[in-house]
Amino acid sequence: MRKQRFPFLISPYQSKRSTDALPADAILNALSKHAEAEKEMKEKTSRVLASLSLIESSLDELVERTNADQRWRGFYQKLIPILDGIDAVRRAIEREGDPSWKRGMEIFSDKLAALLEAHGLLQAARVGMIFDPSRHEAVDACDTSLVAPGAVAEVVENGWLYRGDILRYAKVIVAKGGL
Repeated sequence: MRKQRFPFLISPYQSKRSTDALPADAILNALSKHAEAEKEMKEKTSRVLASLSLIESSLDELVERTNADQRWRGFYQKLIPILDGIDAVRRAIEREGDPSWKRGMEIFSDKLAALLEAHGLLQAARVGMIFDPSRHEAVDACDTSLVAPGAVAEVVENGWLYRGDILRYAKVIVAKGGL
């Protein structure tokens, strides 16, 4: 018998000994294991694709929400000077206006504040709030017994927050202490 030069090549002249052939059971067992592994891989791939789809839709939603937030932020920044004008009219009516005008302006201001608050726009300062340098700018201090020391005694120019972010700092007068 001739020695085979390239053992990795299958030759039609090789002898067919029973020890060279794999038993049919081993072949069927290997095929079965391969089919199970393929099925498991398809299931894992399906779960990964479902997770990726969920992540992709979450990212799309986040981008859409961020874009909407940016549009609202821009709108509110343009609205702030109008709110300042309304506040100036309210103060003038409180000083010199008719009582019915005062009450009407108070109702209007409360409704507008509630509407803006429902959409995420909040006033940054109110009389009696504790002074917070992260949202207030102190322009003066005064002695008063109307509010606690370190609290906002008067709001000079209102500040605004949109969903917790500062759009404009409030300018306030802070109480030094009680008289």
